[in-house]
Amino acid sequence: NSKQGVLNYLPTLLKQLADGSLINLAVVVDADTGSDGGYQRTFDLVNATVNPIGYSLKANSIGGLIFGHNDGLADFGLWIMPDNTQEGMLEDWLKECIHHNELTLFKHAQSVVEELPKPQKFNSIHRSKAEVATWLAWQKQPGHGLYRAVTDQLLDSNKPHYSQLIAWLTHIYA
Repeated sequence: NSKQGVLNYLPTLLKQLADGSLINLAVVVDADTGSDGGYQRTFDLVNATVNPIGYSLKANSIGGLIFGHNDGLADFGLWIMPDNTQEGMLEDWLKECIHHNELTLFKHAQSVVEELPKPQKFNSIHRSKAEVATWLAWQKQPGHGLYRAVTDQLLDSNKPHYSQLIAWLTHIYA
């Protein structure tokens, strides 16, 4: 339920990949920002966890990260939200994928969050969370999780961030 939780559980998952209990493994974590992590710090934490087990980053052209094992065990994939290059989180990825029919409402949600009285109760690094939560609260089924953005077709699958994630997942689970 957290990046640290994933890091703690990753060796167990990799053992299951090695013994065939798992056939494929894709890990998605937020990069976060600053003292909470950032892309490079997140990558370094994962790499430090998996390198001693024999996994290292492979070159690939699909956008996500692929780690291969030096003994030929199954690869595993890592996606660091939002796009494997920047600091941020799932909500930043969602913002990049919003369907054009939803942009007016989303921009209004952003302006509402901007106009909240100062000091705002949430940490500034969570601004994207506040904006996306506000936008989702105004949908047909308010109060549901982030998954509603996908199931209610609020995202545009043609947007680069969306298609890159899908291509990476397809590669991992092919």
